Amino acid sequence: MTRADSTTEPLRYREHAPNGALASLVRCYWTVRGRAAALDPAINRVLPDGCMDVIFDLHEPADGGGMIIGTMLTASVFHHTGEIDMLGVRFVPGAAPLFLRTAAGELTGATLPASAVWPDTSDLAGRLLEGTDTRQRLVLLDRYLLDQLKPAAESDAALRGMALIERARGQLRVEMLCRSLGINERTLQRSFANQVGLTPKQAIRVMRFRHAVTLLQGSPRGSLASIALSCGYADQSHFTREFRDLADVSPLEFARERGLVGFVQDAAYTET
Repeated sequence: MTRADSTTEPLRYREHAPNGALASLVRCYWTVRGRAAALDPAINRVLPDGCMDVIFDLHEPADGGGMIIGTMLTASVFHHTGEIDMLGVRFVPGAAPLFLRTAAGELTGATLPASAVWPDTSDLAGRLLEGTDTRQRLVLLDRYLLDQLKPAAESDAALRGMALIERARGQLRVEMLCRSLGINERTLQRSFANQVGLTPKQAIRVMRFRHAVTLLQGSPRGSLASIALSCGYADQSHFTREFRDLADVSPLEFARERGLVGFVQDAAYTET
């Protein structure tokens, strides 16, 4: 074992349940901790999932506190080196604007300081840094988010719509969605633009892709044609094109990358 290897510690990704009052709006809190050598960085491919996150780097805090990650349109790849101590909030798709009070469409594909919407986020980051353990930090986040929460009636269609899309694993049409929600397409489009940051068609595309990723991870050597059929793609070529657009690699490249280096999220479990 080299000296560099002796200082490494595998990255560990954990998900933690929020306060019960936030459970329908916050998907989870998450942490990533560990140490990676500069010559052997830990690779993490983060895939679109319809969610928005706020992330705090508790090892090298940025000026002003955390960062807001808008709804993603394609994958981002991070190469982690050195000491890693990150804490994030992952909102249920459609819920983030209830806390951020900014239209989701204005943040799509963007990364910006949390202080742009939460002026006191520097104070919050300072208190998180002072926290003695993860549980104490999560209690701080619970309290902060409950203070920020401003329910809005117009969020209902987006939240219900995203729940339906996720439940259907992306296999439904916009007109079916409108019919289920009892609204017209223009109203649905406006609601998704404000609350989700994706159009209904984009949201359906992302959720179908997420289902395909789940199947691919569960059986990386399985038939791509059978996965394409199970997920409602026209054929294997259609599946491969859609996958590459969203993951920035083909299904086979994704499986190979995962098999070689893994992903920190693969080891996730939920703590209550």
